[in-house]
Amino acid sequence: MEILQTPALGDRYLLCELLGSGGMAEVHRARDLRLDRTVAVKILRPELAADPVYRVRFGREARAAASLNHPCVVAVFDSGEGAGRTMDLPYLVMEYLPGRTLSRVLADEGPLPAARSLRITADLLDALDHAHRHGMVHRDVKPANVMVADDGAVKLMDFGIARSADPSAQQTLTAVGMVVGTADYLSPEQARGEPVDARSDLYAVGCLLHELLTGEPPLTADTALDTIWRRLREDAPVPSLLAPALSPAVDVLVSRALARDPGQRFPDAATMRDAVVAVLDAEQSAASAHTAHTQRPEVAGRGAQTLVTPLPEPATPSEEDEGRAARRGGRRTGRKAVLATVGVVVVASLGAWIGFGGAHAGAGGASGAAGAHGATTSLRTPDLTQLSLSRARHLLQGMGLRVGHVGAGSCSGTAAAPHTVCAQQPAAGTTVSRGTAVDLSVSRAPGVAPGA
Repeated sequence: MEILQTPALGDRYLLCELLGSGGMAEVHRARDLRLDRTVAVKILRPELAADPVYRVRFGREARAAASLNHPCVVAVFDSGEGAGRTMDLPYLVMEYLPGRTLSRVLADEGPLPAARSLRITADLLDALDHAHRHGMVHRDVKPANVMVADDGAVKLMDFGIARSADPSAQQTLTAVGMVVGTADYLSPEQARGEPVDARSDLYAVGCLLHELLTGEPPLTADTALDTIWRRLREDAPVPSLLAPALSPAVDVLVSRALARDPGQRFPDAATMRDAVVAVLDAEQSAASAHTAHTQRPEVAGRGAQTLVTPLPEPATPSEEDEGRAARRGGRRTGRKAVLATVGVVVVASLGAWIGFGGAHAGAGGASGAAGAHGATTSLRTPDLTQLSLSRARHLLQGMGLRVGHVGAGSCSGTAAAPHTVCAQQPAAGTTVSRGTAVDLSVSRAPGVAPGA
């Protein structure tokens, strides 16, 4: 892009080096000569500046971002036109943040630890809660639009396609049914070109959190059209399928955010943030307890004989907790008093995310009660091959068994849909006791390499 270096933009902003560029604009580091501070200047590309739609959209971004005042939203200081040799180009002046976009963080570091992923997500939801309460839906939440500053601050940016949450106040810049956004983070209703509300942003946050935890968004395909098609037809897989170390609580959280029906998602950003914080607190408490236990082993014996009591196996969540959902009416008032309760509820068994309404609580409760009374009924494992992971889970739970480790594999000789059971251990027909875990190998989603 040809940019005039002198005079300064608006006789005030002296452009320095290019920080980054996208399909719509380029961002430069600049010097605010009037206030003697470093700023970032975003300039619309010349090939788009002649299009009135892009100019209006660029102006909308300036007004939308400037109307928000939140520590997790990139601040917009000024706007104007200039900078071009042949035409005046619209520009925005924003706060300068030394750091990286979240997409760059992922490219540099790969999947992030669960605790860090949850902290970033909580800050992002804070920003969205602020925007939503000001009547604004972002519509393009993705790692490229999230800045992670060198000091750890998380900032949401790029409100170029943001839209009023009130349909009567929306100024339409796209044709009816036109899909606007980035395919890998589109909600099903957004992919259909339907009116969206805050819950569409929460679906995008679920996609982003899945990517932070596993290295890739859910339900992706080789083309944007195929990705959209999968979003409309398939339920998102749990992230632990690609990252087995993740807890069931994280699976529950992500799966609720990625529900295809907006009514089954979190009702608002504040509620989802509370759930994220609850899971984060539970994860950190479990990690602290594990560390404390390993650092202070119980010692028994006499003289030189020392016995270190081994750590117990992690307790399997009771199946009578299936179907419960961490639904909370409160927001920030009294949050600390409520988080402990949510932390307990949200770590219910992984089956809780399927249905969100307790549809399978009866079977789980029965098997849980049997376990509590020490029942030792012998069972034969069913043949789970060629069933979907969800169906296999339901079948096992109904029999009083449970899913153990889920690994990625392939179903030889078939064109199995993603997340189809290819193998199991113990094998079908094996005699086992009630409560036995059955390990599963399931087919990979497109683009997942063997051993991932």
